Amino acid sequence: GLARQGAPRGILVNGVRFGYIESGFHQRWHNRTPEQMAERAELVPLKRGGHVDEAAALMTYLLSDWAGFITGQMIPLTGGDWL
Repeated sequence: GLARQGAPRGILVNGVRFGYIESGFHQRWHNRTPEQMAERAELVPLKRGGHVDEAAALMTYLLSDWAGFITGQMIPLTGGDWL
């Protein structure tokens, strides 16, 4: 709905749905060990967690003029998790 309302004014509305990103969040907030984090990465089809630089690159792209025709989307950054 927001994308439809904003479109006539050139306002783009998108979201990013993150999967397992190796940011330290899980270790700090959920007290996960390095072994638990390695087990979690094995559940991802790409067999690794995402890097914060990959997340930043996607957001940078969405904020750039290159993404001027993308609106109303929820973009998954999951490494294939939830396929």
